[in-house]
Amino acid sequence: MKNRQFVRAYERLMARRGTPVTPVPSSGRGLPEQVFRRSDGKTTRVRTNSKDPILMSKPLGYKKGHERPLSAKLTFEQNDYVAAVFPSSNRSGFAIAYEIPSKIAGRFMRAEMTRWMDTDPRHDRSNRTFAVRFDDKGFNSNCAEVWAEYCLGEIELEPDSEPVVEPVAVEQANAENLIALLNRFARELQQLGFPR
Repeated sequence: MKNRQFVRAYERLMARRGTPVTPVPSSGRGLPEQVFRRSDGKTTRVRTNSKDPILMSKPLGYKKGHERPLSAKLTFEQNDYVAAVFPSSNRSGFAIAYEIPSKIAGRFMRAEMTRWMDTDPRHDRSNRTFAVRFDDKGFNSNCAEVWAEYCLGEIELEPDSEPVVEPVAVEQANAENLIALLNRFARELQQLGFPR
């Protein structure tokens, strides 16, 4: 399953609820997230996880080696909402999504991170990846229950539409590019006076 399938699942769930969304141009950082503008003008940052029911974030301005306080705003708090999209535990091939107001999600995640840090003084104090689970497998409260009112529902994942490139075609294209490059190099050497 690809992250873009989960982003598309969010778009389809919002359309099904009567709140269509449009993508906001991204910074091109290649993260498995995207910002959308809702029909009411508010924005949602979509966070996906293709394996586990987890929502993760780092503080704004986070740089490795430069600790940010546990009270710092999280990256998704620049938007009105944060959506968490991941595989459904009930139905194979389906996604489930939650769209939580960012202020509520941020406040809860900071409280859970602080609570986790306080449970054991050996926890790495430089850890600034805030994470909550939507099941009962981790330390954090089960967010599927905590944020049940924000559940958008489940939807079947669409097939991945990325074109499949056959390895033979790639090898042939690489060989053709290499031959063209070598021919160009030979011509340039001849122009410089090197014998063929």
